[in-house]
Amino acid sequence: MSILTDFAAAQFEQARTVIGGEDLVIDGGTAVSAILAEADNSREFNGGGFDRDQSLSAVVSITDWQAAYASADKAYLGKDATARGRVWRVGSIRSGQAFVTVSLESPRKAK
Repeated sequence: MSILTDFAAAQFEQARTVIGGEDLVIDGGTAVSAILAEADNSREFNGGGFDRDQSLSAVVSITDWQAAYASADKAYLGKDATARGRVWRVGSIRSGQAFVTVSLESPRKAK
């Protein structure tokens, strides 16, 4: 890892201590401690009525992610996930040098 990556990872650990980590479980796998970032609640017009949509972003350290979810990221897309006591669906996964951002969406949303 680079010096910048080491610094970012150390700051993430401090932030998780202050903000609080919450469990994220994908497809019944291992729970990883994530910082649950942005939550979005919206309504959109869809075929004659309004459809409610919800999403949640979870940030996980790359080390924790790779230890718990060793398969390629695309293997988890569309899988059920549990966070904040709710069931979500994995919409996207963005991996960086120090963190993985998992975007969760409402399981009712069309695939």
